Amino acid sequence: MGAARIRFEGVVMRVLLVNPPCGPRTIGMHHISRMEPLALETIGAAVKEGNEVRLVDMLTYPGDLLATLKQFKPDVIGVTTEAVRSGQAKNVLRTIRRLVPDCLTVVGGHHPTLFPDDFEDPAVDLVVHGEGVETFAEICAARKAGATNFEHIAGLTIRSDVGLKPTEPRPIPTTLDHHPFPDRSLTARYRKHYYYITEPSAAGMRLSMGCEHSCTFCPNPLYSQNCFATRDPRKMFEEICSIQEPFIYFCDNGTFHEVDRMRTLGQMLLDAGIKKRYLTYVRADTIVHNPNLLELWA
Repeated sequence: MGAARIRFEGVVMRVLLVNPPCGPRTIGMHHISRMEPLALETIGAAVKEGNEVRLVDMLTYPGDLLATLKQFKPDVIGVTTEAVRSGQAKNVLRTIRRLVPDCLTVVGGHHPTLFPDDFEDPAVDLVVHGEGVETFAEICAARKAGATNFEHIAGLTIRSDVGLKPTEPRPIPTTLDHHPFPDRSLTARYRKHYYYITEPSAAGMRLSMGCEHSCTFCPNPLYSQNCFATRDPRKMFEEICSIQEPFIYFCDNGTFHEVDRMRTLGQMLLDAGIKKRYLTYVRADTIVHNPNLLELWA
């Protein structure tokens, strides 16, 4: 592992979070929308106490990584990726290994969770499985204490001299209420560039994790092990009120799976006079069986 043993007692540790770019041949929503990296903003909020945290969104400004590394030498770096950006994520990690060889490198997201072997690379120290908020916070705490061995942290695959070694599985969360709100100040430099198709100013928000259904076309059953975790409507209401953008994309697939929860949230927003536009994906059977719920949100 590339990380040297360093103690940070009384010293602020530097954490860099990177949203990697898409490759030149990538197709899909990347060409008609650009949304904030919610996972990194949430992780950043979880580790900001006692640390200096920065976020580089290379989807918006690809050159920001090298510019940042010229004046900010991270002690820990976290990179998120899905399948279509996994090659670019590894290139980012290799660049950081070359320029900051003692930095502890961590990768997470859907693709690393499902295919950790794809990240058996000298540039990658740790692969995070599943929900990474608590895992990354534990990694940072251990690193700050001078750890070079992370086998005590659940939910990891660790690169070693004898290959990849998994640690104990981390339980799937049953709620997301313990997660902090995303720290959107980390993306202040980029926010004016976030949009969704015809919406020129857009924010993202996550209301749930996973899905209890088993659609064969969807990776959610594998990623979440058919578990479904939600948030308290009061916390969702509070986060919506804190968002400045007029348009919010609910980016989870299970937003309306729990009908009563979303009816409560919708009524809270109406009663408070919160006027925003929303986009989400809803199962057809949910719409058919609950027409009044969709009217409430319309």
